[in-house]
Amino acid sequence: MKISTKVLTGFLGIIGLLAIVAILAINSLSNIGNGFVSYRELAMQTNESGRIQSNMMMARLFVENYLLSASEENIAIVEQRVNTTLEHATNLMNEVDSDEKKAIVESIKTNLNDYLVAFRKITEFQNIRDDLVVTKLDKLGPAIGHKLSSIIKDAKYAKDATTGYNSAQTMRQLLVTRLFVTQYLDTNDEATLKRVKFELEEFVDIAMYHGDMLENKVQRQASDEAIKLGQEYQKAFMATVDAILSRNDLISNELDRIGPEVAQAIETLNLEVNTEQDTVGLGMDKTINDNISSTAFISIAAGIAGAVAAFFIGKGISGPVINMTSVMQEISHGNLEIDVPSLNRKDEVGEMADAVQVFKDGMIERQTMRKEAEDERIAGDLRQKKREETAEKTRLEKEASERKEREENEAKLARLTEITGDFEAKVGLIVKSVS
Repeated sequence: MKISTKVLTGFLGIIGLLAIVAILAINSLSNIGNGFVSYRELAMQTNESGRIQSNMMMARLFVENYLLSASEENIAIVEQRVNTTLEHATNLMNEVDSDEKKAIVESIKTNLNDYLVAFRKITEFQNIRDDLVVTKLDKLGPAIGHKLSSIIKDAKYAKDATTGYNSAQTMRQLLVTRLFVTQYLDTNDEATLKRVKFELEEFVDIAMYHGDMLENKVQRQASDEAIKLGQEYQKAFMATVDAILSRNDLISNELDRIGPEVAQAIETLNLEVNTEQDTVGLGMDKTINDNISSTAFISIAAGIAGAVAAFFIGKGISGPVINMTSVMQEISHGNLEIDVPSLNRKDEVGEMADAVQVFKDGMIERQTMRKEAEDERIAGDLRQKKREETAEKTRLEKEASERKEREENEAKLARLTEITGDFEAKVGLIVKSVS
């Protein structure tokens, strides 16, 4: 297998592991994203139920304020709070997904509508109560007192102590009655109502009893008018009581029932949502932890596998390359006896080994050719030397021959000269002897 193929295989393996890590991460993020979507939906449900709860509490608070001080501002705030609560209930209906939750929210909406209807009826009865108090009780009471005061003043001028005392007693009963009426209007308790009824009857009885005792026509007329006004006061008070009882009945049987029912329904819904949130949260924690563990495990495995692959691939490349470099250095230093490694490999290292072997063979061939050339040069030098020696010998022999020949010629010449000399001498002697 070629090195490039090995490297590619190693990288593809690492990429595959990284792809698995990426897929797990994507799957983890997807699961976490779905979990967050679910958690967000539950959080929105919690927020809406919280808004319902807070707005309902504010509505009930301003109902209490209204009952203490009936004002249009309180009515408007209660209406606004209940309508806002209904809007949040409608939003919550769109958020919830289970039939059980939808049933709870539907019951909340129904109760809120009933609460609003009951409150509007309460305001009607409250208006009746306030109207009776302002237009009847608050006017009739002082009117009765004015009539009794006129009798007391007239008796004082007439110096009628008995009439003055009786009228004062009647006035006292009126004041006591009005005091308990005021107390009942404030407390609305049954005991005070009984006391008011008793005091009213007592007032009418005392007024009628003392009125029957009057002989003065003017005083008698004032007493009769006071009694009539007292009866009207009694009738107005009972009408006020009816309005208060009707109002309080709606408060007790509707508002005080619906308010806690809505609160309980919201608590039940919150409990279910919180339970689901806990379940989703725990599931998300488990998913995150599991994915962290698996991702960490595969990442570590990928790192180890990558390191091992890199080690073996690097070793598979660097080892032969180092060996090849060492062999090339030996060859470059003239060691042609060393064997070239990895010649049987089928990868790039094998190709490099083939190239080194070719280089080595070339160096061996060049060394052989260089040796042969050197041998040829030496042989040539020997032949040249031999030729030179032969030539020198020939020259020396020639020179010796020529010297010998010259010496022989010189000897011959000398001999000839000697002979000639002898001849001339002899001739001379002959001539001399002749002459």
